[in-house]
Amino acid sequence: MSDDLGNTWMWERARNLIDQADRLQKQFAQRDANSAGGWAPPVDVFESKSEILILVAIPGVPASDMSIGFDGVSVTISGTRGLPAGLRRGVIHRLEIPNGRFERRVQLPIECDAVTRQELSSGCLLIGLRKVR
Repeated sequence: MSDDLGNTWMWERARNLIDQADRLQKQFAQRDANSAGGWAPPVDVFESKSEILILVAIPGVPASDMSIGFDGVSVTISGTRGLPAGLRRGVIHRLEIPNGRFERRVQLPIECDAVTRQELSSGCLLIGLRKVR
């Protein structure tokens, strides 16, 4: 492979990685069509034999600044993420991590009748919901 082809391939690969990183960042801070405003955190939904599990990425949000609503067919996670006090007085050169009010409504793949657990660990909220049999 000639140097020109190798350099072209490397630049194309680098550009693709940057594009992919931009898309992921935009997904993280996406606006949810069901949201009452602000930003919507990304979620993963899993199913076990007895539960639907929802994993919500909300780093930097204490449990006291969020609420969870459940109606049997959907779960709504809402709250606020603020800038840490020490950063509020600084000059902002880049601000990519979303702040302010967030809300995410997740339609459940099947009906559930109870929240079985809520665990906040390492910036992720895990919600367990008991499936209706």
